[in-house]
Amino acid sequence: MRRPNFFSEFVYDRAAHIRGDEDRLRQLLDTGARIIPVWRSMSLLARLDQPQALLLERVPPEEFINSDTGIVFLGLFGGVPHFAVDTGHAEDAPARLGGEIADLRDIGGHLAPEEASVLAHARAMVYWHERHRFCGVCGSPTIVRDAGHRRDCTNPDCGTPHFPRTDPAVIMLIHRGDHCLL
Repeated sequence: MRRPNFFSEFVYDRAAHIRGDEDRLRQLLDTGARIIPVWRSMSLLARLDQPQALLLERVPPEEFINSDTGIVFLGLFGGVPHFAVDTGHAEDAPARLGGEIADLRDIGGHLAPEEASVLAHARAMVYWHERHRFCGVCGSPTIVRDAGHRRDCTNPDCGTPHFPRTDPAVIMLIHRGDHCLL
């Protein structure tokens, strides 16, 4: 029986053309956007007994937002803008935001495909920001650009732009009858 990849089953518009338009992004945040909090690489769920993503209807207070990451625009899901926010520095963020923490690898298969997909994207972007606060070329601090999809080196002599990695990966089994190639 084929088990689908529940993190990639849902297709949505990443709306790259909006990322550089700060006025449009502010407008999207104020008009029905969904905010996905990520806490220390863990997803926040509205409930664990029947896993359901915690999608906030407004940006959490500034005290919850990691200022180094900011708010990351993920794209449009069914026409609704979705943003990720890193809340990992706030010890009590899960409880105060009304969520329960869970490792996405443990609960992803129990979520609706669109929820698993958007939570995976949010976690990946927050994780990338955590790991790229400094330039890989010269070591200077980097700053967020393009709604969280680019970080630029602050050193004027370097100025290197950094982008999230996209690493395609494939796992396969080559077999004939009861034999497999190792």
